[in-house]
Amino acid sequence: MAQIVQVVDDDPDVRHLIAETLRHHHLNVIEAEDAASGWQQFQSEQPTLSIVDIGLPGKENGIDLLRRIHQVHKEHPVLIVSGEASPQQAVEAMKLGAYDYLGKPVNFEKLKLLVDRGLETVRRHRSIERMRATLQTEYGFEQLLGSSSIFQELIVAAKRVAEVPAASVLLTGESGTGKELFARAIHCSSLLAHEAFVEINCAAVPETLLEAELFGYEKGAFTDAKQRKSGLLEEANRGTLFLDEIGDIPFSLQAKFLHVLEERSFRRLGGTQVIHVQFRLVVATNANLEKLVAAKKFREDLYYRLNVIHLHLPPLRERGNDVIEIAHCFLKDIGQDFGRADLTLTPSGEQVLLSHSWPGNVRELKNILQRAVILADGNTIEDTHLASSLHLVHTNEQQEPALLSPATAMIIPPEGMSMDEMECMLIQSALRQTKGNVTAAARLLKMSREKLRYRIRKFGLRVMELSQDLKENSDDA
Repeated sequence: MAQIVQVVDDDPDVRHLIAETLRHHHLNVIEAEDAASGWQQFQSEQPTLSIVDIGLPGKENGIDLLRRIHQVHKEHPVLIVSGEASPQQAVEAMKLGAYDYLGKPVNFEKLKLLVDRGLETVRRHRSIERMRATLQTEYGFEQLLGSSSIFQELIVAAKRVAEVPAASVLLTGESGTGKELFARAIHCSSLLAHEAFVEINCAAVPETLLEAELFGYEKGAFTDAKQRKSGLLEEANRGTLFLDEIGDIPFSLQAKFLHVLEERSFRRLGGTQVIHVQFRLVVATNANLEKLVAAKKFREDLYYRLNVIHLHLPPLRERGNDVIEIAHCFLKDIGQDFGRADLTLTPSGEQVLLSHSWPGNVRELKNILQRAVILADGNTIEDTHLASSLHLVHTNEQQEPALLSPATAMIIPPEGMSMDEMECMLIQSALRQTKGNVTAAARLLKMSREKLRYRIRKFGLRVMELSQDLKENSDDA
């Protein structure tokens, strides 16, 4: 967008000198001689910055024009210029939002510096808005799927919370309900969106390291402290700090963290310098903090300090048809990942999803759909594909001896696995269940016998060895 500077001054000589000076520095300049024409010009040309003389002729002066501009565009930078204004007028102009004041006769070197400062402010604001728009597209509330009344009421409440950056937020709910997504949406929809979003899972960091991760440390604070390291509290300054699984924070660390929340200051480990911070705190847990307080495992004063705004995320089983809406969205994403466009869900498949209790919530739903897509030959996901996937999961949960092999349980190793490896594991599982009977295995996998034989050759599987493995396991039992 081209940068346009508006100059509003009734003195034609001063106005032209200012305009020519700025044009010499490759800026586009428009001119007006009074407040009325300046206001019309502001509306039609939408300048990037305005330079306004206070003592304009007519019914309105420069202060009036400044007030009108900021009624419609509060962030628009206005530089006030005058040689006759009283100190009271200059002070009033600054209170109304003028970003600076320049007296006459005009010092053109200082004028250029002030104009550059105003334009840099505009560039920074636009950059922030672009960043905020990008974050909203990726992490905003619009990305949280669900039309049920209980979920929409939660969205409305979370949006209100986002507007108050000082308020701490406690997110509770079962595992897989989307607590991290809500934390990010609150951050990205707030005035802090352009600042850092810093997260840590308190359950994933050993107790001995968590304090150092949060507070940082000075060189020599402990044996392995070879140099100073900033902690997450510093990194989150002016932004959002998200502590997941807050119920697992060590009791010995809770008092120190409470002090940070109350004083907004701390010292690094081994340090003496007091560091002041300001951040929005969002914490999440699937534990019952009130029970932990009663059991003396969580400080009561810290609990009340965290529980300023409490948002409870409902489990998927309580959200009605949201499961169908989310499933269709997941199928679209899975189709793109697997190179299978136009994946669809049959009405009978939808009924299977609606009848399931979803103990793993949205996370479980995504995993089940991925398995179902692998089992399906075409692009239509039937109830049988979903039922087979759910059977694999629940059989693993129930620990039935006949299906305890990794291939059947579909446990993904920490280093990950390819889709070919996952398909190979499914085929191995089916062949073990059918004692090497290819026809029966093909029936389980909802594919033709010829397709299964092709895949057996593709992966180099030996049916007799799989059958023998099952027999030996049975003999050992």
